[in-house]
Amino acid sequence: MNTQKLEQGIEEVVSQATEALKKVVTLRITTIVTSKTSLKADGDVEIADNSRVMQSQINLVDGDIETTIHEDFLESPLEDVREFHQEREKQGQEIIQRNIKAIGELLNLASTLRSFGSSPDASNTLASTTTPSAESTPSIASPG
Repeated sequence: MNTQKLEQGIEEVVSQATEALKKVVTLRITTIVTSKTSLKADGDVEIADNSRVMQSQINLVDGDIETTIHEDFLESPLEDVREFHQEREKQGQEIIQRNIKAIGELLNLASTLRSFGSSPDASNTLASTTTPSAESTPSIASPG
């Protein structure tokens, strides 16, 4: 295996993971109740004058949550929509936490691969650690 290509690949993974982390600082969740929707050129939803909007911004670094709620969401029948929005906030936070964990695991993998790439017998070490043996192959037990 070409060590230079391996190092370039590792650097690319690290670069992309770093960029992804920079972009996940703020999670914005918006719930809009309106009779008319249209999209702007940039893909955002154009909010009509008669719309009711609820928006939450979660800063993932310091944990601050800022929520703006139209007063109509505090009463029936829109309180169900408020509860829906709150559930989406919770789901959003869980998704971001999983994504951050996955990015961290990628960076750990890149670090491990980088250490393999810097050893004199990198290709032999990498091949021996990634080739499954018969003893390590999982088996599936059938019900009795």
